[in-house]
Amino acid sequence: MPPGAWLDSARGGRRAGRRSADRAVGADWYHSGFDDGELGFSENRVTLGAGLRLRPWLWAGAGAKLLARSASLD
Repeated sequence: MPPGAWLDSARGGRRAGRRSADRAVGADWYHSGFDDGELGFSENRVTLGAGLRLRPWLWAGAGAKLLARSASLD
């Protein structure tokens, strides 16, 4: 990409490239838990998400979450 192409695009000149992506993805993992010999607890959460630009003013997206919990008594 030639130097100043983004500036030309911002001024309304020829478009040399996109300013931002048309896709977005995200992931998150959370863990919480303890075990003291008599009582145990664990929780894991995994969250995934994705988005797609359909028009400059319209985005579509989807997300999914997995939750796993366990508890134990000794």
